[in-house]
Amino acid sequence: SGRYDLHGSLDLHRHTVREARQALFAFFQLARSKGWRNLLISHGRGERSPTPARIKSYVAHWLTQVPDVIAYHSAARHHGGTGSVYVLLKKTPAAREEARERHGLKS
Repeated sequence: SGRYDLHGSLDLHRHTVREARQALFAFFQLARSKGWRNLLISHGRGERSPTPARIKSYVAHWLTQVPDVIAYHSAARHHGGTGSVYVLLKKTPAAREEARERHGLKS
């Protein structure tokens, strides 16, 4: 099927770089507190902006600065294509422990 469940999404369209950065890091805090792992961030392509793909470039850079980010990839067309990115976050310690117990592993 090629689809997976998204836990949360963030839309950064029409944000300044500063607003986008604040929103992104607040979103990661929210995701962490809720145990979300599969995220969608829509940054747009900046086609109506004097500097195309500006937020997209910043988002790509910021994702490298977040230790909880395992991977990220351009989204499928139905999720915004190259104007959006899927982000996979590490499990929280509580989620790791819960998974170990569910699978009968000793910690």
